[in-house]
Amino acid sequence: MTSVIDSSRSALDAYPSISDAECLVGVQMAIATLRLGKPFVLKDGERHHFCMAVEGLSNESLAQFHQVQPNRAPLLVLTPERGEMLGFSKSAPISMPVTANDTPEALAGVAASHPAQINRRPILEQFEASAALELLAHAKMLPAILFYADIANAEILAQQHGAPVIDRESILNFEAAKIASLTKKSEAPIPVRGGIKTRMIVFQYATGENEIALLVGDPNPAEPLAIRIHSSCATGDIFGSERCDCGDQLRMAIEKLHELDGGAVLYLDQEGRGIGLVNKIRAYDLQDQELDTVDANHALGFADDRRNFAVAAAMIRALGFDSVSVLTNNPRKLESLREYGIEVDKRIAHQAPVNQNNDHYLKTKAK
Repeated sequence: MTSVIDSSRSALDAYPSISDAECLVGVQMAIATLRLGKPFVLKDGERHHFCMAVEGLSNESLAQFHQVQPNRAPLLVLTPERGEMLGFSKSAPISMPVTANDTPEALAGVAASHPAQINRRPILEQFEASAALELLAHAKMLPAILFYADIANAEILAQQHGAPVIDRESILNFEAAKIASLTKKSEAPIPVRGGIKTRMIVFQYATGENEIALLVGDPNPAEPLAIRIHSSCATGDIFGSERCDCGDQLRMAIEKLHELDGGAVLYLDQEGRGIGLVNKIRAYDLQDQELDTVDANHALGFADDRRNFAVAAAMIRALGFDSVSVLTNNPRKLESLREYGIEVDKRIAHQAPVNQNNDHYLKTKAK
């Protein structure tokens, strides 16, 4: 295995440090717990908060959650983006009391439906819920959570409910620890349509997900590497959806890199600008209800763009380059690469054709 963070290190040294390993294991366990509809305990210094995702909530699990602190109402916590879509201030996570009459369907409606009818006002609480919401985003679940702040006897309650305890710092460090675990796993020639010479290099995180570098031709190591950073798009890349321009951009990028005598497509596992395929399709449904791309993401509780291009910088170095020319119309990609120490020699304009189905999407993206 070759670490993409520092390819000169041995396989043993490239493995995440103990703290990184604990971070990856802890967060992955918490994500699995969330997806199974179970609660978890968020440890924030000396404080402990009892949490459960709204997505996947059942009548039984909601009733059990109320019994964690039977003399106290739990809170429904939403992201600032979702709060703003509900008409509240976008300054911090939004907290609302949950009553005994609330159903999973009603809570899900407050968390993600549009338009949402709510009959409660947010309240001010002095606790940090952002890490819990971030954990849900890592799990590619709706960032809406049930929350008991500052619970006593946290370890006893955790054992009683089968709830893992996850440290806030592990959640906040998860992305960096995950990227540090990325290793080159396999490669082989994969000739593509049109007779273009390509070689696929597959990287893998310790958590199991993959990233792909499609090497086109024979790039000159003495010159900046021409690249296209392309986020995965199952709808466009695989099925040819015309709701976006992704499939066209991918095919055009391979052809353009071939014309430039070599380069690489960095194909990143960041579907739907980092919110995952399930939420991307949810956003499509909201777009059919007159929301644009950005507002649809906000209605689900997500930021405009959750992609992290640090992994692209690591992959560029793993390919033996530290200077690139980038096929893009997105200045954020250039800024991010420079932030992570990659020299950007130039930008190469990359514009796919517009059709009647993606015209509004492309205008929103440009804006």
